[in-house]
Amino acid sequence: MPYCTITDLQHVLSSTGVSLRVDDGVAAEEVAECIEEADQEIEQATHYLYTAASITASVWIQHRAKNIAAYLLCCRRGNPGPASLEARYTRAIEQLEKVRLGQLLIPGAVMSKAAAPTMSNMAPSLRPHPRSVVETKKSTGKAEGYNQNNRDPWDKLVTENLDFAI
Repeated sequence: MPYCTITDLQHVLSSTGVSLRVDDGVAAEEVAECIEEADQEIEQATHYLYTAASITASVWIQHRAKNIAAYLLCCRRGNPGPASLEARYTRAIEQLEKVRLGQLLIPGAVMSKAAAPTMSNMAPSLRPHPRSVVETKKSTGKAEGYNQNNRDPWDKLVTENLDFAI
């Protein structure tokens, strides 16, 4: 779902401003490309830390999206964008970079579970070599929405049936 619309771009550039910047082809497709590129910039910075529903509903994100899309529309044919719009674009990109790094929180947006710190029950294991393993059987509840690396084949080794002792 796009974070801004053609109407939002018309509020930034005016109806005439949008029309003059897309008078060389199919206006709807050209504006849609700029909006899509702005959406990709926002998703690249926010997809891991925030839920899609909260990003779509965020007014803060919508303002950044329309500033980015308007600047991209102005620069579409190789023309420089207005200085005021370039400053807004630069500020929006800098803020999105801070969001991506976790230095800036988006107001009113709900963070995803994957971004929350988690704890796993760890235990030492001497078989087949000394290492630490995650004990999933001792954990409470079912881990849903969290990223956990449990691809180690030695963690699934059943040692109760082996007839040797260390």
